Amino acid sequence: MRSEMRALGSLLLLACASSALADGDLIVRAGRAFDGERFIEAPVALIARGGRLVSGEAAPGSAMLDASALVVMPGMIDLRSGAGLPSWDANEERAEVTAAWRALDAVEPQSDAMRRALESGITTIVVSPGGRNVIGGLAGALKTDSRPMSERIVDAEAALVITLGFEPAIGNRTARFQQPWGLKFRRPGNRMGVVADIRRAIFVAREGATGEDAATMRRVLAREIPAWFVARTDGDVRTALLLAGEMGVQPVLVEAFEAHRRAEEVASARGSAILGPDYQLPRTLTERVEGRDARAATSSILAAAGVPVAIGTGMDDDPGVLRDRAGLAFRHGMPREAALAAITSVPAKLLGAAGRLGTLKPGADADLVLLDGDPLSPATRIAAVVIEGRLIWRRPPCPELKPAVPEVR
Repeated sequence: MRSEMRALGSLLLLACASSALADGDLIVRAGRAFDGERFIEAPVALIARGGRLVSGEAAPGSAMLDASALVVMPGMIDLRSGAGLPSWDANEERAEVTAAWRALDAVEPQSDAMRRALESGITTIVVSPGGRNVIGGLAGALKTDSRPMSERIVDAEAALVITLGFEPAIGNRTARFQQPWGLKFRRPGNRMGVVADIRRAIFVAREGATGEDAATMRRVLAREIPAWFVARTDGDVRTALLLAGEMGVQPVLVEAFEAHRRAEEVASARGSAILGPDYQLPRTLTERVEGRDARAATSSILAAAGVPVAIGTGMDDDPGVLRDRAGLAFRHGMPREAALAAITSVPAKLLGAAGRLGTLKPGADADLVLLDGDPLSPATRIAAVVIEGRLIWRRPPCPELKPAVPEVR
């Protein structure tokens, strides 16, 4: 009861935060912290200045959040998000290779899903093109607050998404007894055709072809842009590792649900994995075909082999399940700190933003999540979210209490 009263007191203090939260220094005092790699079992004081975490002393008159009964951690990062770009609007299928096209150009920045991501403690998301193209285009990373889009972009060219397997070939299938029609008939019809289109795009780029797609492919081959391979089945994981070797890039395997069969091979190739969504209850044709051997322990098997593992939600899933997915990984053998790193520091590294995101070290963006309990417990609630030193969201105060100033939106 005493701990519950302390947590309630901290929540009320958050509800009555002053207007200084929007400008100047912000001090966050928490009773416990996870810094992106390990737990700090002692009170922590974090200082945000100019949108970044800093060391030293805070300026006189700084605002303070007394979260002494709460846990603070870096803002969560979802590398496989559908917020702002639902799967039905993520595919432009006029060509098999659309490497230069950017997913961020199609995002609805004020969508309800974006708001739900923020309220779930997710401060950075990566939005990807859909998988109906062989090379769908460039995934982009952005913050989940409501600033103008230009101020929220972390990286508009976070990765080139290459899809293997069943999904990019299904557009060439027709209903029973019907004839192929229109542009869809020229698409690859099986895995051989998909891989052939990828190799053709690599060859064309290396031969110096002109055009935006070839130029983007050359940047990938030069390791300026990471290559993310959507490779769900065991065979597709093997093919992704083979293609990555031919391209001379480090493979990042997305939705690699059967990678538990090749954990050592992925580790030897210095590969990484982005896991999510869960396919225990298949909802789509792709999930039924390619999610047959999905296992909750895949994350722990890969992590034990030395493979960096990030956990995402999935393009058709609610953003609120991200922390639940990390908790599921923990319950199936992934170490507690590794499970939390899979939604903070590991995805930051895969974005090339290790010093900026997913950490509480000085110099990082002041993206913080305050929780009223163990971050991996399903009973724990998000108390407040800070993005770049601004209190963006807090759990609504009691009806009899009124914020001192309008909420920051």
